[in-house]
Amino acid sequence: MRGRVRSRSGWPLPCGPACNIISVIPKEHPRGPLTPVDAAAVKAARTGRGWSHDTTARHSGLPRQTIIRIEKGRTPTPRWDTVAAIARALGVAPDTLTIDR
Repeated sequence: MRGRVRSRSGWPLPCGPACNIISVIPKEHPRGPLTPVDAAAVKAARTGRGWSHDTTARHSGLPRQTIIRIEKGRTPTPRWDTVAAIARALGVAPDTLTIDR
């Protein structure tokens, strides 16, 4: 749809180009708080166990691409339940995978 203003999720916004986009984006994700994650710590924990992305995905119940995006820094603030699932699968505390801000 050309000429339409879209939100970060790709849905059209209810206003035109003059819309204040910041005011319509919620500060917290509707399905849980967003958590800054240390991509290097996630990768170190995974490789420390000798696991592939596929194995980590299978044990955490998350898509393989989610694990890859987090490790590459493409998803710097995943939902807390995502971080907890990865930590549980890797056998580490969730706090070891997060960045204190």
